Amino acid sequence: MRRVLFVRSVLTALVMTSIARPADADDEAPPSIALSYEIASSPSACPSEQDFGREVERLLGVDPFRADAPFRVRVEIREDAKRGREGRVVFSGASTDDPDLPWGGEQTIRSSDCGELASTLALVITVAIERLRRARPQHAGAADPDGAAPPAPTSTLARPAAPPPPAQSSTAAGRRNRAPSTRRPGPSPATRPPPSPRVHLSSVAGAVAAVNMTPGASAGTAFGARVRLGAASAGLEGVLLAPSTVTSIHGGGVAVSLRAAEITACWHVGWGERLDLRACPVVAPLLLRGVGQSLPLARMGSATSIALGGRLGAGVEVLGPIRFELEVEALGPLTQNVFAVDQETVWAQPSLGAMARANVAVRFR
Repeated sequence: MRRVLFVRSVLTALVMTSIARPADADDEAPPSIALSYEIASSPSACPSEQDFGREVERLLGVDPFRADAPFRVRVEIREDAKRGREGRVVFSGASTDDPDLPWGGEQTIRSSDCGELASTLALVITVAIERLRRARPQHAGAADPDGAAPPAPTSTLARPAAPPPPAQSSTAAGRRNRAPSTRRPGPSPATRPPPSPRVHLSSVAGAVAAVNMTPGASAGTAFGARVRLGAASAGLEGVLLAPSTVTSIHGGGVAVSLRAAEITACWHVGWGERLDLRACPVVAPLLLRGVGQSLPLARMGSATSIALGGRLGAGVEVLGPIRFELEVEALGPLTQNVFAVDQETVWAQPSLGAMARANVAVRFR
């Protein structure tokens, strides 16, 4: 992204330098350009053809686009699951009056943000149009350096013929006439390298349904924060499960609740425009709290353990930075705790538990 911002800064400086020239340097209107604009990604995330044309008009000061113009420019914005969105500008066509005018080639730029990508492509087109506008009078002047029509032929009786110019002068004039046509400062066809991945910060909260994490089934909530760079992300999340009760055959029982702090490291794969799939290993410190139920003297106890497991999830974009996610995970504690009433085992922590979540995630940057 820093590379795209640098390119935009350089192009903006070129545009401002070209527009801020003296008024008598080039009073001609910019040449007419035929625009072809194609988006092969999410239309809601990219500007329309009308908005793109208005951005070029704002930068240039006048609308240069005409459907039947001899100079053509094609803009394509496509989606790449690995490298983000890719924008390509192709310059084609030529003037019948002067086919050597600098117009041709192509430019490719990549960015994860379609709005910034379209703005950069508009700057590329604006710089190319300014170069073409400034090159036209230079090419016209090269054919006639004095800017005047050639004099009418005179009779040899009225004035003797002028001697031919020296060979050196003729060579220099030839070089002067040919110099403009050898310069083709159009956009470079080289493809720019992809920009550096952006760091995204997001918060997440949702509802949890669990089995074998506490006695039987239980419900609760989860919340946390995540940071993502490219296709990898890391997260720290808290889980709170409401107490669930198990009773003894001799009367009384234990209500067990759970608190967990989960550390995740995920790998993401894009699927289509807005769907995101992920797989994550999970490390979770667990705290189990048990409270005696229906006992003459109620007592409270707690136990800790470390659980290892994995998570599978999918997220879909709902509105702008807001995403809806579904996740399932399995956790196995490294040590299994036991809760007892009067020396009788009431509940032993299972070797494997599972949780399912429905989350809402909000991306801040």
